[in-house]
Amino acid sequence: MSKDDIDDAIDRSLIEIGTLIGAKRAYLLFTNEDRTVEFYSQVSCLDKKEMEKFDYVNLNVDDFPYILKEYEKNGFVYIKNTLDLPQEEAHTKLHLQNLRIESLLLFPIKIQEKLLGFIGFDDLEGSIDWRTDDFTLLKTSSEIIGNALERKWGEETLKNTNQLLTAILCSLTECILLIDKSFNIIWVNNETENLFGSQFLDKKCFEFLFQLSKPCKRCIAKKTFSDGKIHENEYYLNNNQQSNLKYWCTTNVASVNKEDSIELVIIILRVINSVSK
Repeated sequence: MSKDDIDDAIDRSLIEIGTLIGAKRAYLLFTNEDRTVEFYSQVSCLDKKEMEKFDYVNLNVDDFPYILKEYEKNGFVYIKNTLDLPQEEAHTKLHLQNLRIESLLLFPIKIQEKLLGFIGFDDLEGSIDWRTDDFTLLKTSSEIIGNALERKWGEETLKNTNQLLTAILCSLTECILLIDKSFNIIWVNNETENLFGSQFLDKKCFEFLFQLSKPCKRCIAKKTFSDGKIHENEYYLNNNQQSNLKYWCTTNVASVNKEDSIELVIIILRVINSVSK
């Protein structure tokens, strides 16, 4: 499931759950490090497509002390009618009334046991006698949504990490290649393309670097695939700019599969000096 599919699924789930329990609106909100509130999604649970959305830019978690206390005590928040809040909770009551929220249900969204926000359901026109039978459904739904978001954000983090790693490798002045167990070149950095050419796809490392028809006799990449260790050796190579250059070559494991079998090996070539014949 793609990241957009996850967002669509969350919105559909909020609508379906909100409709089932009789809410007029549903939303997914997060609390930021500065205690401000950020709404990830707002959906209408009514038949009409358009829904009045509120500006929550200035909302802060500390504006709702009663909600915080209720969550700490019960693990969720249930307000049947804001008019019934006790007098000492006037601060929370005022802010909810300013938002025109008459009745409210909030269930926590947690990722790795850390509270990040809530899924919420409310009514803007009157109180609703929320059925306690629905609370189990809402608790389970909040856990499912939290798991979906964790997967989505994990994929985004991995993608961003991979992009950063690629940018770093591309900027290095050493020649870097990734090869599979059949010695096929999977990827090279910019320096490798500059010195050895861009026609590396469908080529094996010994063809691309050494113009050979079979693996090198002293192939250290083969050793790394075999034992998973770092190996080093000297090689003489010709590139597009100079011939007979001495390179210090290092190989190491770059990727393993679920069975802990080595899938990719990284090759790093560093010029030692040029040798004239």
